[in-house]
Amino acid sequence: MDEMQVEHGLHLLYSKAWRAKDHEAASVFGPPEESFKLLPAYCHRLEEKL
Repeated sequence: MDEMQVEHGLHLLYSKAWRAKDHEAASVFGPPEESFKLLPAYCHRLEEKL
């Protein structure tokens, strides 16, 4: 957090940075529920390859 203050002049709380990271990860990868829905098909494909 010190780096943000030194480089950008921002005072950023750790909790706020953590929430921002989670928000961005969700926008890139989608919600975890969507990923879990894909698991059965992924497992089936793995079994086909073995």
